[in-house]
Amino acid sequence: MENWKNITEIIDHIVVSVAAFVGGMWVLFRFLRERTDEPALRIEVAQHSNHVGAHHLVGIVVELANIGKTRIGKN
Repeated sequence: MENWKNITEIIDHIVVSVAAFVGGMWVLFRFLRERTDEPALRIEVAQHSNHVGAHHLVGIVVELANIGKTRIGKN
């Protein structure tokens, strides 16, 4: 019985090591392929103007959208 216990422990250690290695390689592959460390920001700018007597009233609307997988915060 002791012999089987040793064999199963060895197999367990091998399986856990291989699983950790494969999981690490998968995370690295996704990180490099999808560039998850880089923010992606979409910027849209729209303007409008109205005549107010002899003057122009100008409005500018800026829309920012985070389309990446990284949080974009204030600096």
